[in-house]
Amino acid sequence: MLYLIGRLYAPRYRSLRDKTENIVSFSDPKKFKDYIIRPDKQINEKLILSEEENIKHILASLLMGETKQSTIVAKSSSQQFASKTKRALWEMNSVLMSYHLLNYIGNLPFRQSIQGALGRGEAYHRLRRHSHIGRVNGGHFRGTNENEIIVWNECARLLANCVLYYNAVMLNKWMEQSNQRGETKKSEFIKHLSPVAWIHINFQGKYEFLSTDETIDIDTLLNKILVSEADFKRKK
Repeated sequence: MLYLIGRLYAPRYRSLRDKTENIVSFSDPKKFKDYIIRPDKQINEKLILSEEENIKHILASLLMGETKQSTIVAKSSSQQFASKTKRALWEMNSVLMSYHLLNYIGNLPFRQSIQGALGRGEAYHRLRRHSHIGRVNGGHFRGTNENEIIVWNECARLLANCVLYYNAVMLNKWMEQSNQRGETKKSEFIKHLSPVAWIHINFQGKYEFLSTDETIDIDTLLNKILVSEADFKRKK
């Protein structure tokens, strides 16, 4: 379903041995008997094409909001429900999964991109959990009903995104200054720094909200930080 609406579903696998046993092909699997990775069965291409219109109807109902994806998946996953459309969707899913597995095995940059995306997601969740964002009020949600909990979660997400934006802007400005000074080694070092950091931020400090006509001078702020860091190193 994600493929039909133009979304990429790219899971990461710790072990590929079991997954590669489910790879399918459009031709006879016997043709690949001398290959290291061999398909398990031949796909039923005619079944997929015969149910094309029904698959399109499912896609249209999802895009128009007439039904939810969870509802379709729940019904089609039931063992009591059997239909050609269900089998066609399963066949089509096998094709997409086989393509992803082969691409995952043979394309190193693709595999690294998936790992990087997962790493960024995990780092963001660590920011939410382990920083003071998640420790306020003893680590428990604030709110006595569903709406209050939703507001609390959205506020925590907004604060986490503010931290990411602040760190990203500061790192970008620092790299620009390093490039202007010809400090290529420092610039390369900054490229590998993650904006997901919070040890330098006091979440329980004083909050000041600027008026609409006030702006923050990032260059001045960065220079103050770098000067403070240089003084600290000299004293040390």
